[in-house]
Amino acid sequence: IFIVLIISIPFLYLNKIGYALGKTNVKTANILIGVFNETLQAVKIIIGFGEQKKSIKRALKVISDHLNVTIKNQIIETSITNSFHPISILAASISLIFVYNSSIPLSELAAVFWSLLACLPLMGGIISKNYSISNFLPSYEQLNKLKNKATNLKEIEGDLEFHSLEKNIIINDIEFKYSNNNYLLKIPNLTIEK
Repeated sequence: IFIVLIISIPFLYLNKIGYALGKTNVKTANILIGVFNETLQAVKIIIGFGEQKKSIKRALKVISDHLNVTIKNQIIETSITNSFHPISILAASISLIFVYNSSIPLSELAAVFWSLLACLPLMGGIISKNYSISNFLPSYEQLNKLKNKATNLKEIEGDLEFHSLEKNIIINDIEFKYSNNNYLLKIPNLTIEK
């Protein structure tokens, strides 16, 4: 068990790497989706101004950035699981060397050897799943942030019911602006007759 713990300690630091790569993955995915949406919405303008090559070059760059991060994630996740097979053989061999000169019966030695060979790949699978969760966490945080933002931006509905127009419509102090911009609409007082 001591050998298993010593061998697996470096793999526990993979959570930080997984989280950082997950954040980068979310960032590049957002940029990729933004570029694709922008390109599809402006396709007539792009064709009209003959900017197809520039648009394709931009799309290929964001695809490449996103693929690089995704491939790094996949390589790390796969190598975590696969690296524990040779590590388990190494740990079993080290334990075999330590107990070679001792008076431990062969049956107990075989049980320890088999336990190490069976236990370490399972531990690798657990560490791999833990890495996957760390890698997914930034996506969850972004979804949660968007959900909270949508909840906070919910429109306030009035409690007055409109039955019919009696005399006129009076509008007082109406203002509209996007966040961090100047007002697009300001109506101090307006009366619209019936």
